[in-house]
Amino acid sequence: WQKELSDSSLPKTLVDGLCNDLFPLYACAWYTRQLHYAMNESPTDMNGCLGTLDQRGVGNGAVAALFPLLNRAELNLFARDQIGDERDPRHFSRHFNARNGRFDLIINTQGAILHDVGWDHLEGGRTGDAKWLSSHWPELTSLFTLQCYQYACWSGDRQWLDERYPQIKEALRFQARL
Repeated sequence: WQKELSDSSLPKTLVDGLCNDLFPLYACAWYTRQLHYAMNESPTDMNGCLGTLDQRGVGNGAVAALFPLLNRAELNLFARDQIGDERDPRHFSRHFNARNGRFDLIINTQGAILHDVGWDHLEGGRTGDAKWLSSHWPELTSLFTLQCYQYACWSGDRQWLDERYPQIKEALRFQARL
């Protein structure tokens, strides 16, 4: 793919930038036969933290534009791991307490979208790190909502958006509680 870019009529600075900036697509991405996909944010320092939503907010443009099915697949992993109702054992979680600077405030996390989709696995079972639910990040809901909207606008996949809409509403309810 780099040779095809080099042989194209694109300016050399753009070719160099694309070749350098797109390296995570082949160096840090995880794929499965079931079309599960996630980007490994930091293969060494974060021990396989996959699909971090905050990083998707700034670094997923190429995937969103060039590989919409991979984009949708990763968004589906976030949607699948959304914290559910009172039957979900993650329903109540610790949250940052601004009064004392500790994570000791217990809140209802129903609807929360988590920071990542897993640690070292995508093949099934519960995604996300059970030790660190990360539901205390208020921007994750906004990032998930905007990325779902972006996917729907770019792909025209109204059915997918209709399926996600109840989850988006529940996520926004959680954000309002924060």
